[in-house]
Amino acid sequence: QLELEVKILRELRHPNVVLLHEVIDDDTVGKLYIIQEFVQNGSVMPEELFAKPLEPQRVWRLFRDMLRGLEYLHQHLVIHRDLKPSNILIDSEDCAKIADFGMASSLQRGDDLADAETAGSPAFMAPEVCGLMGNEPYSGQRADMWSAGATLFAMLFGHPPYIQKNLTLLEQFEAKLLPLKFPNRPKGMSFEDWAHCQDLLRKMLDKNWRHRLNLKNVKVDEYITKQGTKKLHQLEYQYGGE
Repeated sequence: QLELEVKILRELRHPNVVLLHEVIDDDTVGKLYIIQEFVQNGSVMPEELFAKPLEPQRVWRLFRDMLRGLEYLHQHLVIHRDLKPSNILIDSEDCAKIADFGMASSLQRGDDLADAETAGSPAFMAPEVCGLMGNEPYSGQRADMWSAGATLFAMLFGHPPYIQKNLTLLEQFEAKLLPLKFPNRPKGMSFEDWAHCQDLLRKMLDKNWRHRLNLKNVKVDEYITKQGTKKLHQLEYQYGGE
């Protein structure tokens, strides 16, 4: 898996994806050193399941960054498989970058079906990845969309969807089959944005991956675009004059 991670990272060049600088294979000690871009402000949220939520306008902006990075990955046939707040890093300009490709996989061109295997962090795994929807292959890109939706939920409310304190791992999985419930409207979010945000989250966290929103539709969603006034455009990669 480490070799695959390095192979994937070598090919990625995008402002919203952490950059690989160099790989050093030291045969004398039998170690592989991976040198990546230094992202000054670390993770957008800590690894803990319960943390302080972010300000809604900042969540909106950082999530748009994340969608740009995720679109780039999917265009290059890369499935991240472990999207969560602790894998979204923030640079000195408060720009979000997707990091940690230890669980990532590469798709064959024209094929988006992933094997029925469990990968990722339980609280941010899609139901089909947890094995809750049977053992059939599923869309790797749609599984990433679930995790992206769960990440948006966590940034807004301080915890992933369906999560309560003191749940066992099995209970965390089974809770994903329950109806989605929202906490109170985040402080500082307008009623209009709140309505659009809830609608988006319901569609991104659809239990049936075949019905779940794909990235193309998420990009033009009312919440993401502020009712069509702030279209989400891709960014060109610029780094060190390259």
